[in-house]
Amino acid sequence: MESMEPVASPPSLPPSVPSVDSQTVDSQTVNSQTADSQADPAQASSNLTNSNLTNSNLTNSNLANSNLANSNLIDTPLPEASPPPTTLNTTLNTLADVVQPHLLTNLKHLNKYEEAVLKGFEVEDLHDLRVTWRQLRVILQMLAPVLALSKPKLLKNLQTVTTVIGGIRDTDVLLEQSNHLRSQFLSLPEQLFLAKVTDQLTQQRAKHLKKIQKMLLATRHDRLKQHLHQALTQACDRPVIQQPAIALVPELLSPHWAALWLHPGWWVELPLPAAIDPIDPTAIEPIDHSTIRTVTAPSLAAAFHTLHDLRKAIKRVRYEITFFKALYPRPVLTAIEPLKALQGKLGDLQDTVVLMTYFDQRLKPKQKRRFTQLNALLDQQLQTQWQKLQIDRATCLDITYRTELRQWLFQPQG
Repeated sequence: MESMEPVASPPSLPPSVPSVDSQTVDSQTVNSQTADSQADPAQASSNLTNSNLTNSNLTNSNLANSNLANSNLIDTPLPEASPPPTTLNTTLNTLADVVQPHLLTNLKHLNKYEEAVLKGFEVEDLHDLRVTWRQLRVILQMLAPVLALSKPKLLKNLQTVTTVIGGIRDTDVLLEQSNHLRSQFLSLPEQLFLAKVTDQLTQQRAKHLKKIQKMLLATRHDRLKQHLHQALTQACDRPVIQQPAIALVPELLSPHWAALWLHPGWWVELPLPAAIDPIDPTAIEPIDHSTIRTVTAPSLAAAFHTLHDLRKAIKRVRYEITFFKALYPRPVLTAIEPLKALQGKLGDLQDTVVLMTYFDQRLKPKQKRRFTQLNALLDQQLQTQWQKLQIDRATCLDITYRTELRQWLFQPQG
């Protein structure tokens, strides 16, 4: 008996394609609807009318919804525009865009500080005025290659102003230190000497204030500021200053940066022992060679002068870097903190040396030998300050710190 072959079932169609039976049913349905329509024309017309009304209502509803949506769009306030960026887009700004507004702002600050000084001659106002003038002078020296300053004597006149205003700073420091020493345990002759020194310094300060007042009120000083404003306003005509700021700033920082790290003050050594413990004035033995006399010796005087010049070199570099701090992605003041700390300690050392020199010029030889307590206090102060700055000097001379700081400063990112 032959086996029967199974009958293959027809392949199923995709869901989107109707089958034949389905098409037949749909055709019958259409024919039925057509027949009904032909059988009852009135009913068909009624259905058509109802359909049109329904479509009309739907259209009106859509229009109403559309009008409501448009009304909501009108009543809804637009989102506020984001404020313009406050940081400087240094990749597109020229050096003139960065420099000119900053310098003109400094001139406005000078006028404000001068008005405050003329009102009360407060120490803080004098400090702000002195620092602002010195910063302006340093920045103009740095920008000299790119600024077309028409007045050759402009920088020289600026130096005269800073010298006059800076003269009172040493007097204030001497007064402060002398008053501090008077509060220490000193002999009666030493106390009388310091009282005399304080009176002399007070009179000297009054003379400095009169000199500063005369300079600030002089017509020549007003002309200097007018020339400065005019020069800075017209100083951006040269093609070089129209170049991108990030391309020129490394070149402007290079001269004083190199001078700082090649300065001989980094390797100065003083013949001073380690800092001693707090002094017991009753146990001090008379000394033949006073500290006051020692610091004025030619060899030590030259060493202190070199250290003081190193301090000024650090200050110049700090002023220049701070002037361009907006060009860097992180706070520049944090990166140069070790330099700032060393500058401060060198300043303290210099103040002590100035005080000792001032005393040496006013003490007789017998007094220099007899003032044992005063010599001991100054000796301890000098030694302690010298020891403290060694830590900051070592930090700044660290090769890793110097390399990272140099790479960062000479690649401004904006």
